[in-house]
Amino acid sequence: MIALYGAQGWTADHEALFKANPIREVFLCLDSDEAGRAGTERLKTEILPSLVKAVHVVQWPQGVKDAAEFFLPPRQPADFEALLKAANPQTEQRSEVALKLGQEQITMTAAGFVATYAGRRYECQAIEQPSPARLKATVKVLENSGRFHIDTVDFYLSRHRRVFVGEVARLLRESAEVIEADVNRLIGQLEAYVQKQAAQTPGAIVLVSEEDRAEGTRLGCRADLADEILRDLDRLGLVGERTNKLMGYLVMTSRKLEDPLALLILSGSGAGKSLLQDTLLQLCPEEDLVKLTSLSDRALFYKSENALRHKVLALEEAAGAEGAGYAIRNLISAKKLVIESTVKNPLTGQLTTQVNTVNGPTAVFQTTTRPDLDAETRSRFILTSVDESPEQTKAILAAQRHRHTLEGLRRRTQRETILKRHHAFQRLLQPLPVVNPFEPLLSYSEDRLAVRRDNPKYLHLILAVTFLYQMQRPVQHDLQSGLDYIETTLADVALANELATALFGQSLDELSRPSRELLKLIRQMVEGLEKTDQQPSPKAPGAAATFNRRAVREFTGWSDYQVKIHIKQLEELEYLVPLSGRRGQSFCYRLAWEGEGQDGQRFLPGLVAVEELRRKAQVVGLLSQEGGSETRVVGPPSKLEGPSRAQVATDRNGENPHEHEAKPRSASKLEANSRTHIGKI
Repeated sequence: MIALYGAQGWTADHEALFKANPIREVFLCLDSDEAGRAGTERLKTEILPSLVKAVHVVQWPQGVKDAAEFFLPPRQPADFEALLKAANPQTEQRSEVALKLGQEQITMTAAGFVATYAGRRYECQAIEQPSPARLKATVKVLENSGRFHIDTVDFYLSRHRRVFVGEVARLLRESAEVIEADVNRLIGQLEAYVQKQAAQTPGAIVLVSEEDRAEGTRLGCRADLADEILRDLDRLGLVGERTNKLMGYLVMTSRKLEDPLALLILSGSGAGKSLLQDTLLQLCPEEDLVKLTSLSDRALFYKSENALRHKVLALEEAAGAEGAGYAIRNLISAKKLVIESTVKNPLTGQLTTQVNTVNGPTAVFQTTTRPDLDAETRSRFILTSVDESPEQTKAILAAQRHRHTLEGLRRRTQRETILKRHHAFQRLLQPLPVVNPFEPLLSYSEDRLAVRRDNPKYLHLILAVTFLYQMQRPVQHDLQSGLDYIETTLADVALANELATALFGQSLDELSRPSRELLKLIRQMVEGLEKTDQQPSPKAPGAAATFNRRAVREFTGWSDYQVKIHIKQLEELEYLVPLSGRRGQSFCYRLAWEGEGQDGQRFLPGLVAVEELRRKAQVVGLLSQEGGSETRVVGPPSKLEGPSRAQVATDRNGENPHEHEAKPRSASKLEANSRTHIGKI
């Protein structure tokens, strides 16, 4: 019902209302006096024909001037319906159709939705709208006896709609007009569904119950969070693999960061790499996980714009996505995929270009059995492997023999509780930026070109550790940029160093025994050279001195053949850095080994130990001593020797570090009790 402002009260607002809402026909109910009749004639002949298909005039009974008089008691709504039928006899027929249309009920499903109109059920799935000229869906229509009709329909093509309406009308024994009305309503529902899916941003808020929220918060606030994650993965049946568990969990969590990590698990067939990946990904909320068994060459390029944004993309096996390697590498590095392709316009028949953009960033998981995977792919990932030792095999077999015991039954009953807790924790993690104030004080091996990609992995790993512990970090606010953020602590760097050493590092066990002995002798020789020359040593002993093969032969007494063979292995494994040397010239080297790994442990050359980092941070004013405990300085730096914190921060990001204030997160009591300007390390 639309009101006019008098007989001549048609305005631009009315016209806009009609144009915004597709109205097929109008009943005019103006006054029966001379002005009302003139207004009715003007609307019927001059204004409304361009806006609607049909105009009908309601004739008031004799003696009735307007609607106000007509609806005085004792008249009923049925009396007005009689006037409408008199104005347009087809109204009664349409009322019967409307009765058959009935109320609609929409139920969402995992693959789409189910629309029910007066008992007629339409199950819609595989819904897609790759272009404005197409709206495709697979629709299954059910009849009470169990018979059904299923078809994939492009609802923007009239011939598809006509065939579909005819088949469904025959199945349901309804008139084509009723089914056509259903299809029109279905198109509206499909368009709304597609728009909702396209507009849905990654990391969208999923409702978390109060019980799950409390469990997730308790997990995030545990001081032994990393150990609790390991215990939960043990309860899920993943034996051993401490480093791989923590790294995998951090990679999964890093999906919410602007620089997520990528993990490639390289191991032999049957070693358990798929079990490792699958168990880790069970802890990821399903709305943030895209898990694929196979992937065609350009499939990723044609996903919706935000289908991979801040998600985990997991591939079962690299062999199932060989052609998609280029897309995966670019998704990791550039955090975006853009493709321009040629398509035919279904309306004009002309060829045109269409650009499709898929936004990252995306955390990527992948497994492979191929050790010869191309270097371009390997360089984008953190590379790890499953423990294939006899001790690990023994532990796995022991766990398998306990699977069907009473203890094993109890563990299986805990599964859903563990998954719900981690899903809640992951959903509660806020996409806060992470600031690492220690970053300018860190170091990394500088002897290889590959470190240009390895160093960012190490830095992003530190950020991922901090992000994981965000519920235990005070949220700080930068007045200059207006952003909230959390800061890295020395504990975060320590855990990142442990993981980086285990996964990026190397071991003396990689060397043959003679090569290992030669390496130790060369280090003794270099230390003696430095003492003799009285050279300052900016790093560990042996970092600055250079030497040639002749010096090695003279010091060790080894033959030229022995020195050539074993120096070559030391050079290939980057314990020695060649500075010069070719036929006719002396071969000159620098020692890149600082004595690590003699206890058999892996080591990563160039990393700053946490204690050394603590000392450096105190020198530049990032840390101060207060009551014997380490505290992070957020206010003005202390007056210590060397550059001030303000100078370090300004050199790093050009902003004044004094313009910061801290505010605690309500989710954590620990944060709520944190000091306003000083966060405990």
